[in-house]
Amino acid sequence: MKLSIIAAFLLAPFFAFASGAGEIRTEQQLKRAALQTNMVPRAFVKARSIRIYFTNAEEQLMFKAEWKGSRIAPQDLTYHAGELTFDASPPKMPASTSTSA
Repeated sequence: MKLSIIAAFLLAPFFAFASGAGEIRTEQQLKRAALQTNMVPRAFVKARSIRIYFTNAEEQLMFKAEWKGSRIAPQDLTYHAGELTFDASPPKMPASTSTSA
């Protein structure tokens, strides 16, 4: 029992650093995509998730987020929060299709 508590105490800073490093990488990549003038953003929403692609001729960056449904019934405005994360190996961007009425 004491050994597991000591191991958890010694490893805790590494777990905290790993989760913080992912957040820092997401922030850095999002800033980089936003500052480049030749990156085209496209967002795809499906159910309770969103994928945001920033693309140009050379590269493709993708960020994703998921959220849970609201516990309160929406009236005039709905709001959903999710943590945006960077995906280093994103799936292929969905084909752009348009629907005409």
